[in-house]
Amino acid sequence: MDWNQLLECYRGQGSYLLCQLPLVKKYDTAPVARELLARIVSYEANAPTFRSPAKTLAIAGESGSALVGRLRDLSVDFQLAKADTPLTAESVLLVDAATLPQDFAVPQNWKDAFAQGATVVVHGATPAQQPMLESLSGKAVTMTVHPYAMWEGRGYRNGFTWLTAGLSHLDLYWKDYDGSEGAVDQAEKPKFKIEDLNYYSVSAEGAVEHIYPGALVEIPVGQGKLIVDQMRWETSHKKLERLTARVASALMTCLNVKTAPYIPPRSLPTDIVRKPIDLSAFCNRGFKDDVGDDGKGGWPDQGSKCYLQDFPTGETNLGGVPYSIGKEPRTCIVLTSSRRPFPNLYPAEATIPLGFRAEGLYFLHSTSWGGQEPTGQYQIQYRRRHHRRDHPDRG
Repeated sequence: MDWNQLLECYRGQGSYLLCQLPLVKKYDTAPVARELLARIVSYEANAPTFRSPAKTLAIAGESGSALVGRLRDLSVDFQLAKADTPLTAESVLLVDAATLPQDFAVPQNWKDAFAQGATVVVHGATPAQQPMLESLSGKAVTMTVHPYAMWEGRGYRNGFTWLTAGLSHLDLYWKDYDGSEGAVDQAEKPKFKIEDLNYYSVSAEGAVEHIYPGALVEIPVGQGKLIVDQMRWETSHKKLERLTARVASALMTCLNVKTAPYIPPRSLPTDIVRKPIDLSAFCNRGFKDDVGDDGKGGWPDQGSKCYLQDFPTGETNLGGVPYSIGKEPRTCIVLTSSRRPFPNLYPAEATIPLGFRAEGLYFLHSTSWGGQEPTGQYQIQYRRRHHRRDHPDRG
């Protein structure tokens, strides 16, 4: 998850609260820092955990469906359920509407589960399945296409709700970007749509609309909840892979469904030798910059209000990894960018020979003036070892 200054990570029935805000440093000068620090301490000491994602999701669907495949890829803890599978107050049932027959009759135990407080999520329903939603909710349900063309390919989180925690408007923006600074109305233009966020919008009397337009709707039923999820997070479109993963993961967490934790990188041996690589011969720019946009200053050539003059140079250690960072005015390698003045002054790539065997590589890099498309890539070229045919150790 990018750009999170305050993040809660769940583990079993508890959680870790990760804070990157300088609350202690700014305690004496920023009233908001004092208030936020007090709230964090109060929450950690007294309040129950906001989420406890330890449940197993029950799925009414087929094992080979796109929805089940997506949940499997995200390591969501689920079990396929039959129509007569018993449900309790703690149950979370996800109904894959795309796999249901047209004449599907709602099982009585699903309706009875609402009285106990169960949560039933119907995903991807069509207007032909409107009677099923009405049978489940006991209310009239309306399903329509998007009310406005400007909302094709995007949604709007309707306030801060229990079912949208962790999601931002950017996660619900399934459009390409114009790329120009003057494209202030690009969000309202259907031509930028990659795919529809939801095909149909849902509404019902007394329903809570979590994501507009009718993409995620909660209908209270007895002591339980009927969630109508119209977001197409099971789509296989490559451009939307990251966004749909975030939408599905956030939804599962909000429903208290367990997901396998992040797999950390492989641990390196404790006796490994870390060797900084001297890049001074390839560095073409410094950190300090007095005049912006002149093609001469430091990274990223935006003047003294935006530079890295205070970044450590020389032999330094970052995250337990030793680095050797050159002195001014040659501290870093800057590559060309079409978004900045004088793009021809800088190379499109840099080739750096290593010359010895390595177990792994660490890269210290950053990006300025990037776009939606990838801003760069690393290509590692391996030297092929040749053996003489008459060599006794040849392989």
